[in-house]
Amino acid sequence: MATLQQMRSRAYAQISQEEGSSDITASEMNGYLNEGQRFLAPIIKYPRVSTNYVPVAGTPAYTVPSDFILLLNAYYGNPAIGGDLVPLDIMTEETLKALFPSWQDESVTARGAPQRVILLDRLTFYLHPTPDADASVSGKKFRIGYVYQPADLTSDGSSSILPITYHDLIVDYAKYRCLTGKLNKQEEGDRILQSIVTRSKMLEPVVTKEFDIQALAWGDHADNPNTDDYGGIVFTR
Repeated sequence: MATLQQMRSRAYAQISQEEGSSDITASEMNGYLNEGQRFLAPIIKYPRVSTNYVPVAGTPAYTVPSDFILLLNAYYGNPAIGGDLVPLDIMTEETLKALFPSWQDESVTARGAPQRVILLDRLTFYLHPTPDADASVSGKKFRIGYVYQPADLTSDGSSSILPITYHDLIVDYAKYRCLTGKLNKQEEGDRILQSIVTRSKMLEPVVTKEFDIQALAWGDHADNPNTDDYGGIVFTR
């Protein structure tokens, strides 16, 4: 597993320069490497984590985690009761509006057990229908699985949380940023970026196969199975 120092040294070698005498400072190179982690995370759908929310009667909106990048799956129910925790349909606001024109009705008569979730904006999940009193009793959970933003590497001995297979691509991303920045080699940089995206997608089925099979078994839902983002919602910060 490559450390930050090792990846930085390899990035300098990629641009045929040496740390200390390069056009790119060590601080800048570290920034490019950390940016590379963040660039790859939503493409490879990793790293992943799950978290629970306690549903509140009459409250459909819940704040997304601060490190949230991409929604993978969502569930609602009591995990301590067999068969009670069930998958929610992940939709866009446009689809929810088309299916349920009065989807924002939070009145008592419109409430019930949530069956769907949308990303209302970059900070908010929205459950539909709005939870009622029965759907908010003790033990009920709104659970999500999501891709989170990797923490920046700050010490030379630290290593990326991304699978080791992708560490070379993090270095390549740093090279891309150098070429399209101070080195002023835009065309070469653009070719490298395209190669990074292509290779990352080629590696994804192998590296994250276990997670993807698990997600399918849990019953992920999305609006269009013909897109790369099937089973999730992507947004940019």
